[in-house]
Amino acid sequence: MKKAVIYTLISMLCYSCSNQPQLKDKEIELAERILQDTLMMEVEKMALAVVQGGFNAGDGYGEVWIRDYNTFIELAMEVMPDREIQENLLTFFHFQGETGDIVDGFIPVEKAATGYNYRYSHSEPRYAAHKNTVETDQESSLIQAVWRYISKSGNREFLNREIEGKTVLERMEMALHFLLNERYDQQYGLLWGATTADWGDVQPEHPWGVELDENSHLCIDIYDNAFFIIAINCYLDLQDNHQKQAFWREVRDQFSERVRNYLWDEEREKFIPHLYLNGSPFPETFNEEEIYYHGGTAMAIEAGLLTREEVEVSNKTMMRNVDESGAPSIGLTLYPPYPEGFFQNKGMYPYGYQNGGDWTWFGGRMIRQLIRYGFVEEAYEEIQPMLERVVRNNGFYEWYALDGTPSGSGSFRGEAGVLFKAIEDFRSWAEGVVKPDRKEQLPSTGKRGLIPKLADRLKGRSRSNLRYVDPAIGGVGIILEPTRPVVHLPNSMVRVFPQRRDQLDDQIHNFPLSLVSHRRQLAFAFMPVSGGTSPERWSLRYTWFDEKLTPYYYSTSFEETGDRVEFAPQSRSGYFRIHFKEEVDHYLRFGIFNGKGEISVDNAGAFSGFEEIEGIRIFFYGVTDAAIVTREYLNSADKMWLLAGIGRESKQVAFKYGISFISIDQAKSNLLREIPDWDFGKVKENAYAVWDRRLSQIKVKGGTEAQKRVFYTALYRSYERMVDINEYGHYYSAYDNKVHPSDTPFYVDNWIWDTYIALEPLHMILNPEREVDQINSYIEMYRQGGYIPSFALVTGDWPAMTGNFAAAWIADAWFKGLRNFDLKTAYEGLRKNSLDATLIPWRNGPKTILDDFYNENGYMPGLAPGEKESVAAVDTVWEKRQSVSVTTANSYSDWCIAQLASELNLTEEAALFTERSANYKNLFRTDKGFMWPKDSRGEWIEPYDPRFAGREYFTENNAYIYNWDVKHDLEGLFGLMGGPKAAEEKLDQLFREDLGLPKFRFWYTQPDASGLVGQFVMGNEPGLHIPYLYNYLGAPWKSQKRIRMLMESFFMDNIFGIPGDEDGGAMSAYVVLSMMGFFQVTPGIPVYTLGSPVFSEISIDLPNGKLFKVIARNNSDKNIYIQRASMNGKPLNTPWFTHDQIVDGSTLVLEMGELPNKEWGAQKGYPIAK
Repeated sequence: MKKAVIYTLISMLCYSCSNQPQLKDKEIELAERILQDTLMMEVEKMALAVVQGGFNAGDGYGEVWIRDYNTFIELAMEVMPDREIQENLLTFFHFQGETGDIVDGFIPVEKAATGYNYRYSHSEPRYAAHKNTVETDQESSLIQAVWRYISKSGNREFLNREIEGKTVLERMEMALHFLLNERYDQQYGLLWGATTADWGDVQPEHPWGVELDENSHLCIDIYDNAFFIIAINCYLDLQDNHQKQAFWREVRDQFSERVRNYLWDEEREKFIPHLYLNGSPFPETFNEEEIYYHGGTAMAIEAGLLTREEVEVSNKTMMRNVDESGAPSIGLTLYPPYPEGFFQNKGMYPYGYQNGGDWTWFGGRMIRQLIRYGFVEEAYEEIQPMLERVVRNNGFYEWYALDGTPSGSGSFRGEAGVLFKAIEDFRSWAEGVVKPDRKEQLPSTGKRGLIPKLADRLKGRSRSNLRYVDPAIGGVGIILEPTRPVVHLPNSMVRVFPQRRDQLDDQIHNFPLSLVSHRRQLAFAFMPVSGGTSPERWSLRYTWFDEKLTPYYYSTSFEETGDRVEFAPQSRSGYFRIHFKEEVDHYLRFGIFNGKGEISVDNAGAFSGFEEIEGIRIFFYGVTDAAIVTREYLNSADKMWLLAGIGRESKQVAFKYGISFISIDQAKSNLLREIPDWDFGKVKENAYAVWDRRLSQIKVKGGTEAQKRVFYTALYRSYERMVDINEYGHYYSAYDNKVHPSDTPFYVDNWIWDTYIALEPLHMILNPEREVDQINSYIEMYRQGGYIPSFALVTGDWPAMTGNFAAAWIADAWFKGLRNFDLKTAYEGLRKNSLDATLIPWRNGPKTILDDFYNENGYMPGLAPGEKESVAAVDTVWEKRQSVSVTTANSYSDWCIAQLASELNLTEEAALFTERSANYKNLFRTDKGFMWPKDSRGEWIEPYDPRFAGREYFTENNAYIYNWDVKHDLEGLFGLMGGPKAAEEKLDQLFREDLGLPKFRFWYTQPDASGLVGQFVMGNEPGLHIPYLYNYLGAPWKSQKRIRMLMESFFMDNIFGIPGDEDGGAMSAYVVLSMMGFFQVTPGIPVYTLGSPVFSEISIDLPNGKLFKVIARNNSDKNIYIQRASMNGKPLNTPWFTHDQIVDGSTLVLEMGELPNKEWGAQKGYPIAK
């Protein structure tokens, strides 16, 4: 939320008139009435007279209270000497505490009586002061009052006035920091105070009620936090230091977001009264949520926290409350009031004092906001009772009872001040209407609010799907790798997370400046360091707490030092901000992760370096806003670890950097292009906006909050890969080790074995153009390197796993209508991979004798137990031949190639690859009902147990999973199993079959087989399609049952919430699709088969401007079964639908029930390729 402060008074106060092409006669009539209003003139004259009586709140009050002085300082400046105005403000600073706190009020020392715990100042001995510790608004009030004085007087030199060695401006920041340090709640990120009635100053636990003690009930409310936001805006208008501006803008924006998240009740369109931190002082049977806080709402509007539409609703609610209560005016403090006896203060009876009393003090402020937002007619009508009672009572009073009886001093200057300013606002608006050339006359209500457009963004932020994303989900691996909480922009180069073992590791080693490849290489260690001896500084790790994990922003604090680190990303650059707490030696530590590289720092304080990773170099260039006072290398010969000392005095230090795969100069260029200034908040806000757009593409209704967290976290994770490494017109390719000029993206970092099954299909719906760009990148890699890559990393082709699955991906794109790529060249590369390259797992390059055997015999031969490997290319330590899964994988890949050959009218080649696609049949042993390895003689290998056969025959899973690895020919597979009925029974048994070993022994040989249900593996990609196969066997209700159970059992919103390796979006995309209720079993056939959605409604905003909706009526955690379905109002009798129906913007309606409808979708059948 950048530029939230309004720098143009016109945009603040003339919302309606500036948006109308012509002024209406009605507005001119209203303006003339205002300019001729004698009641306003009379009240204005009375206000000028009453303020001449002094600076205390009114006759009968001895103190000058800052909360009241803030409301009438501008009125006082009309008639009182400037010297006295300044002196009052300075007196409050004379009594400022060492922590920055501001007193409530001061009084001549000789008049100081009992009742308050007075404090005294040796620099201002004439007065005694006291602080109402129940309140949290004194600091904010003083900052606003200073701003009002300077805005009206133009005397900015006042900011340089010194009180005991500190300037006014410095003391204003001290006051803000006091609130952050002493009144800040870590859980909610907002200010707390005691329980009061709206903006009140007494708590319910005591008759006097102005001091916090052990009986106080602490809470968070809208008034204190809105007032704080207004104060920050005032301070920002007076502060010229760019770094301080950036810091406080960020604080303001965070508070604004949290107010909307935690205090705004979206459904009721009101603020909740209190967010309690240690319990409520009121009875459990009392529903405090029914109370509407008028005063706090008015302040929230002034802070810009509500949109214009919400301001209108709020005003209507207030007026309805006025009518229902019988109150005299919109100054009604709250409604309904707290019952008798809820506050011990004797004045806090219903509709008394602050418990429903009518206070112009806040009513007048609401009037000003109505003018500001363009509701001038309503404001003029609503101010009339306030003006009339001043004249009728011949004075200004604190508050009024229901019958209009005034209470308090008859010279209450707070009421006079707000009415004076409201009248001034009316008159300025009116003059702007009848004399439009005099817009300079608009009232100086100040730069304290947000423009309506930005308030709209605040409103959206409370609804943003980002609030559901929890990157800590899956942060502890069940058996294998944890899923890292990566902070990045979608599909971008810079990816950062705290380096630690997993989410249970309480210490952070470093922050990498970027992740080079998913779950593999890190580049450039970075860590801010405080104190420590020379040896310690190189290895210090810090214990983290108060960590905030989001896709767009990261922050944490360190227990040992109290230091805090923040990070926000751009595409090719990043920004760290460090807050050092103690005045000790501070350092920025840099290092090389991978054993070869160099880091330098020049005399101007610019850092740069390179790191070698698997034959390529990654570069960085970074700068800090702190002065570098010392430079020290761990080893001056290799310069791989650097400590840059930045002294003791730097409390806030920024470090921003760019990365590049081309050069240091390009890294510098990337940084200057993306982060040209020192505005951390702007970087964070941009990252927020990018993610907000991405995650808003899918909207869901229904389901639980936990399910939404799982869903949107999975959607966020689906954007980690692939990564565009084009650096503004050039990219480095490891596929030919050259830098290429290019204006198109070049994507790397894809584990196609994992991603073809769910990640790519998901984004063919959400981001089809990017999918085409990624395919074009693969084609370009083929042109540069000679092969279609397997795992296309930034470091080059990593020949991991098995298969030629780029064929499935490319065929799927083509048959979904994504055609903006060179199919002929893509086919050429895929054909070469299949016929001329090796199929051996984890190897690339030309074919071997094993591949010749495959091409001649139609299967990969296996080795019998104990038989020695004879082919040197095979990894004999761990991966081995994987003969069965190599055969099934390439059968599918060849089927996909056959479809593409047909598209190119290559009839003979289409026939060849179609024949090869049936190779899986050579390894299905019908008498056993399993995929079974054969040796080179064509004999079935014995002994062999389908449960325990490891990598000699299978990839990461066993025969129970690879039995179903024939996505392209399910009819043929089911036929080998004995027909659909036998296949269904076999599928049932998969989920029931015992492991046959204790889990620890089972996982010793098959650690990737996690998330077990019988022999089914939820935690690995080869089995993701299996629960949906019931749809092709006439029992779709079983798919619905299994999918719901699997989603609820294995995908949870906690650190153990991912059952296996997440694989950079592969597993997460499966979760997204399955929670929406559909999945594509066979990439290459553009058909989705149904499961059971967890939400009642899903809407996908398609790139073509259309909307695809899934509506699951009567859906719940019990009603998981589809009773009937329709697509665009027509019955849908098959448990699948087409990709075209999605992109055409269809509506799928599912009627859900608690018991399965075994007749719906029960006809057996198979979607065909074309």
